[in-house]
Amino acid sequence: MEVKINQEVLEKVFRAERDALQDTAQYVLQLLKEKVKKEAFDTWEFEKSLFVKVIWNWNVIQIWSRTAQAVIMEFWRRPLQKRPPMDSLVWWASRHGMIAGWVKSYANLKSKDKWTVYLLATSIAKKGIKPREIFRKLYNETIDQINAYFISALKKRLWS
Repeated sequence: MEVKINQEVLEKVFRAERDALQDTAQYVLQLLKEKVKKEAFDTWEFEKSLFVKVIWNWNVIQIWSRTAQAVIMEFWRRPLQKRPPMDSLVWWASRHGMIAGWVKSYANLKSKDKWTVYLLATSIAKKGIKPREIFRKLYNETIDQINAYFISALKKRLWS
């Protein structure tokens, strides 16, 4: 017995799968952005840094961030490590009302504000930062929802 598969139909199936996977990737990215708004520090920078990469060969959706903050928030910063860079803490401290004004550089701060940022950096170095596991929590909480979304997107693409 010989079975021939119509190449046009096969191409339509593959195209529908790719499109559904891309739709699902955007859906997961939106879910993640909502979770970041609820659970992250300095959310605007973290949220802007997120991007989606779809690996077609393996049908995998990868969501990445371009910031070191994402890695620290997902895993942690161990106690008794080096202090974080002072310049990275200046903006955070000013947003949270710990120092006056909007200065970009640690070198341009007044001595009182320098001391505040120094103490903040020292505290982070001594105590570390606990992980928030935003990516893992999202995956564990919504995997069934994500799979259902993919299946519905695939059905919609196939039968449209």
